Amino acid sequence: MSDLASRQIKLRRVLRYFAFLEAERRRLRNELFPGRSIEDIAVPTDDAVDDLVFGSPPSSRAEAVLAALALDSFAAPARPARPTPAKPATPPERSGPDGAVREQPRVPAPPPENAPATAASGEPAELRKISRQKLTAILESHKLWLERGSSHGTKAELRFAILTSISFRGAPLRYADFRRARLSQASFREADLRNADLRYADLGEAVLSGANAAGASFTRASLRRADLRVADLRQADMRRTVLRETNLRSADLRGARLDEAVMQGADLRYAKLTGAILSKANLHGALLREAILVEVGMAGAVLEGLDLQGVDLSQANLVGATLTGADLETARLIDADLRGAVLNGANLASADLSGARLDDANLHAADLANARLDGADLTGARLSKAVMDDCTLIETQLHGADLSDAEGLRQQQVDACDGDGETRLPDGLHLRPERIQQADKAGKADETGETNETGETDDP
Repeated sequence: MSDLASRQIKLRRVLRYFAFLEAERRRLRNELFPGRSIEDIAVPTDDAVDDLVFGSPPSSRAEAVLAALALDSFAAPARPARPTPAKPATPPERSGPDGAVREQPRVPAPPPENAPATAASGEPAELRKISRQKLTAILESHKLWLERGSSHGTKAELRFAILTSISFRGAPLRYADFRRARLSQASFREADLRNADLRYADLGEAVLSGANAAGASFTRASLRRADLRVADLRQADMRRTVLRETNLRSADLRGARLDEAVMQGADLRYAKLTGAILSKANLHGALLREAILVEVGMAGAVLEGLDLQGVDLSQANLVGATLTGADLETARLIDADLRGAVLNGANLASADLSGARLDDANLHAADLANARLDGADLTGARLSKAVMDDCTLIETQLHGADLSDAEGLRQQQVDACDGDGETRLPDGLHLRPERIQQADKAGKADETGETNETGETDDP
């Protein structure tokens, strides 16, 4: 097909598209403003009519025009023609001595069958049913589009489609558009969903086990009680997604964005979350045992009461996270950032917190028996009534820390720590004078920035 012919076809599609728009405007004008001519309707009214037609800002119309160029969306027979209303059988009433005709009020015609319903808020209820035959044709065209390009097929546009309980098992659905579609109980087992758009979609109880959804967008989608076992979700965008009671066991979520996700009761056992972002995510009641959480971003996340035994959280960002009552026994928190974290009553027995940042953290009544805190920074931390039997504190910073009433802490442990005059220790325990002096000297060196060639501060 020549370039000229192709352009002519695209031009005809756009013209059909705008003809469709004008027909919609006229229909809605007659329904909303009966008895008024088009000339009497102000421009703001046209904007209101457009909002009812599209239910979206003008930017979405531009997307629709582009879609019309790629798809023959409006080439198919449109809505059935509206029947012409019959003329009234009774003669028109006359009023006044001059015999002027008084117009009868116009009754709006009923909307055509299958017309998009409009909600009271002005947003169109655009959900649409798609027959299996048409869906098969769409998927076949999408497959050709993936294999040979737009000259042989078209991208699957399934926005607002009702596809509940449909099986897409093993289907090639890369880049497919499922925005706001209803996909509850649908099966995407082992399907290729890479870079697919599933924003705002309803995937409740859907099956995506073994699916490849790397780079896909699930922003604000609902995946409640969905099955995503062993799914590939690397670099997926799942911000504010509902994953309540979702099965993510052994799923690959490396580098995924899960900011503010609702993950209450989710099963994340054995999941790979290296480098994932879960800032402010709600993981209350989630299962994370044996999950890999290295370098994970969980700033402000709610991890209250979770079972995190043996979990690897090395270099994780847990600034301001809530871990009240969490079970972190034998967990690896090497170089983790726990500044301002809430760890009241948490079980950190035998946990490795070497080099961790615990500035201003709340460890009241936490169990730190046999834990490793070598090189950790506990500046301003609260450890009152914490259990510290046999925990190691080599080169640990205790400046301004509150260890009053800490249980099991011995002088031998304190001797290896640095502190200052604001460090509070249990009765009978004290910092070694040289440790306090070294801290003071280090502070002066930091303030002046003056050191000699050997690295020692110069005397004034």
